[in-house]
Amino acid sequence: MMKWLKGNLKRTINGSDGKEYHLPPAEYHFEGDVKCEDVRTLAKEAANISGKKSSILVSQYETACWNNLKEVEKIVPTNKFKFQ
Repeated sequence: MMKWLKGNLKRTINGSDGKEYHLPPAEYHFEGDVKCEDVRTLAKEAANISGKKSSILVSQYETACWNNLKEVEKIVPTNKFKFQ
């Protein structure tokens, strides 16, 4: 279960405008049908890796509002090389 949780923990959040935004440092976003306690356990395991003291808050919500988050720049592949 923890491996699946790790793969769904993101450092970005999607807006209602269809754009993706970076979260502030040490903030993570998870979407899924998982118990709050399981996400907290994953966060504790991740925080313990640093060896530093940490505090963790996990919450569930329906909507999120934010201000001034930096938009994730999408890398668009270009055809710089033309094959003959």
